[in-house]
Amino acid sequence: EALRKGMSVSEVNNISKVTPWFLEQIESIKLLENQIEENPDKIFTTELMREAKGMSFSDKYLAYLTNKGQREILQFRFDHKIFPVYKAVDTCSGEFAALTPYFYSTYAQENEAQAFSEKSVAIMGSGPNRIGQGIEFDYSCVKSCQRLRHKKIKAIMINSNPETVSTDYDSSDRLYLAPLFSEDLFDIFLNEKPYGIIASFSGQTGIGVREHIEKSFRADFETFNFLGPSLDVLEQTEDRKLFSQITKKVDLAHTQALEVQGYKNLVNAMTEIGMPVIIRPSYVIGGESMYIFYSHEDINELPESLKSQLKNSNSVFQVETYLEDAIEYDVDLIRDTKGNTVFTICEHIEHAGVHSGDSGMISPPVILTGPLYTKMKTISEELANLMDVIGPINFQYAVKDGQIFCIEANPRGSRTLPFLSKAYNISLPQIATDAMLGETIEPWHQQTGSFFAVKQSTFPFDRFIKDNIILGPKMRSTGETMGMDCDKERALLKSYLGNYPNLASEGRILISLADKNKEILLPYLKALGNLGYQFIATSGTSEYIRRQGVSCEDVAKITDDGKDDNIVKALKDDSIRMVFNTPKNTGASKSDGEVIRNSAIAYGIPCFTRKENIKAVMEALIGTKSNGDGELHPISLQEAHKPGGLL
Repeated sequence: EALRKGMSVSEVNNISKVTPWFLEQIESIKLLENQIEENPDKIFTTELMREAKGMSFSDKYLAYLTNKGQREILQFRFDHKIFPVYKAVDTCSGEFAALTPYFYSTYAQENEAQAFSEKSVAIMGSGPNRIGQGIEFDYSCVKSCQRLRHKKIKAIMINSNPETVSTDYDSSDRLYLAPLFSEDLFDIFLNEKPYGIIASFSGQTGIGVREHIEKSFRADFETFNFLGPSLDVLEQTEDRKLFSQITKKVDLAHTQALEVQGYKNLVNAMTEIGMPVIIRPSYVIGGESMYIFYSHEDINELPESLKSQLKNSNSVFQVETYLEDAIEYDVDLIRDTKGNTVFTICEHIEHAGVHSGDSGMISPPVILTGPLYTKMKTISEELANLMDVIGPINFQYAVKDGQIFCIEANPRGSRTLPFLSKAYNISLPQIATDAMLGETIEPWHQQTGSFFAVKQSTFPFDRFIKDNIILGPKMRSTGETMGMDCDKERALLKSYLGNYPNLASEGRILISLADKNKEILLPYLKALGNLGYQFIATSGTSEYIRRQGVSCEDVAKITDDGKDDNIVKALKDDSIRMVFNTPKNTGASKSDGEVIRNSAIAYGIPCFTRKENIKAVMEALIGTKSNGDGELHPISLQEAHKPGGLL
């Protein structure tokens, strides 16, 4: 950080007390930088190149300092055999033999990581993640390692995140704690010479780094066997225009979409398509930089970086019809070289527009009809065949008015793999590993089952009180819960209780809904009242509830001056069990809604902001408490998957 900012040694020491050794290293690096900049050609000496690499100067940085190309730097390293060696970090300071030594790179003489004589496969991890994120990649990497070792194939794990199970000493045969940068990976692959490399469980990291190894100048020096989908498949799914062309070859419905550059063209496209629309850069996967617009004024809510891109017309954006109130589905499909597939599906609780990593999901689906299930399975297999996918691919579909739309496809392991593997007692990452190794997999799908599995997302909003908790296209969850039961409502309630343990206790529900959402309360108000719940609501919602013949206490909005019984004060009451609040996104009520939601989170009260989620919570409470003894009983995975299931 000090070097990046161009700080002197004395400036570094003024910021924080550091060891003399550290200061010496900074001084040495600065001296070497100056030496290279003064005489760039000197880098092409074995001694100076080895010194520079030993101080962690990357090829890219050396090319920058010398005004050369990276190819020249790498060519010199190849010509003079200047490559890192790898040293092992023994477990417990060598008190006992390490089953899987951790290796780090350095520039020395002896290499302790000699290539395996047996067949080996390298697996790329996903690198650093926010707490709770990336569990699907960690889970998949571990399961893939287990499968390889079961097949007597040496599993080589590469990851830079020590807080993962995949970097535990017993998860693989060899572990490299290394940055997931193309140069570091290239050097490791050169050292190991693996039979194959699996990047499908590395998330966007693996997708992004492959091109820098397979299609860059490095391919002229050495090529490697990446297992799974080809780079062409990755490009076909990332480029929205290319992917749209593929989807037109199967029986899918299509939204209207336009690619534009510049502010004026964006406005024209929004006018031509009509509101609401979803806008995103042409190359994007995973919800980053996606925005839903309901009016032209929403353009003002874009980040400054995107506004600048629109102003300068230097980026391509896709504007597409937003399928409001569509039911979304996640399909995880695995395909082998012969076209056999494993097909699994999750139905979202929230409607399309919420990132799949943030959505609640249920499997097997409960709304999807039999014919639509069959059609979706056929479409998924046809798309996978058209793209010649090998290994895992995740499709995201939206269903509206009986039509199936494909939102996007990700040719890699997805966030739902751990959930579905547990729900169906099949290891999807291990099956995907078999497929990527070129083996034949057993076709599998299951439209119905003896129980329901429900996934809910866990959010860190209680750590970020001022953050807007309204869910959208960008993923913000940091974990998830799972509920299982042969009764759908009980499974739903279990999944919610994982995040909100007091949700099912009798008490008061504070409600403030937009007019367009009030009718979702109608079928459930009296049943909730009969179960012992009381209602407290803002004036408009309170009047609506009383018109249904249900008692409701008024509470003042934040903007109602002179009243000391407003919402914020009400939320301090320990009897409040949950808050139902749907945003209106206009005027003062937007501010009121934000205060309601943020106050609820501050006081540890569950706050539900989407009408479909509110409906699911009410159904879960009523369905569970109104049937049988109303008690929930835990069910182990072993019990759920025993012969006969939970029947």
